[in-house]
Amino acid sequence: IYGKAGRVALHKYLPLIKAKYEVDFVILNGENTTHGRGLSAKNYAEIKNAGVDFITLGNHAFDNNEVCALLKNKTDIIRPLNLKDVYDGDGSRVVKIKGIDVRISNVVGRVHVNMKGLTTLNPFDSLEDIVDFAKEKIHIVDIHAEATGEKKSFAKYFDGRVSAVIGTHTHVQTADNQVFKGGLAYISDVGYCGA
Repeated sequence: IYGKAGRVALHKYLPLIKAKYEVDFVILNGENTTHGRGLSAKNYAEIKNAGVDFITLGNHAFDNNEVCALLKNKTDIIRPLNLKDVYDGDGSRVVKIKGIDVRISNVVGRVHVNMKGLTTLNPFDSLEDIVDFAKEKIHIVDIHAEATGEKKSFAKYFDGRVSAVIGTHTHVQTADNQVFKGGLAYISDVGYCGA
């Protein structure tokens, strides 16, 4: 979601999409929700009221300081797992969807991504630590990254070990959705909603 236009469209169309496709769970990348820069408490409540179940973030996660309280107090929002020396919130969480444990993780890429003074650890290593100990059969990963090559190599590395690698950040939906040999569902970027 990007800004007010994205929030308006979300309220108008998400209920229709959920009904038409019998959607069980909605994950939204919310790092651009508030004026394209971060996520405020007010806008968090607004997108939750529109029917969003879970929120991931990205390189603009901390552009609005209100997100720190959300990360501390809410269980339905995560920030990139591979941020060094950032202690607010988690980068991976388990949710129950129709009685099934589903893990959702969020990493940020390192190629051409402006982290505004934040240092990132290797996303491969950071997710490896989670995958090695995760017991959930379904694991969805939002890789918030610029370079398609980084996203695709990340997905290929984790093929057969996580369920889906969903790219965000470039704001342009790609037409390269596919299922890899090991069963991992992949798309370089799901695009965004807004102006």
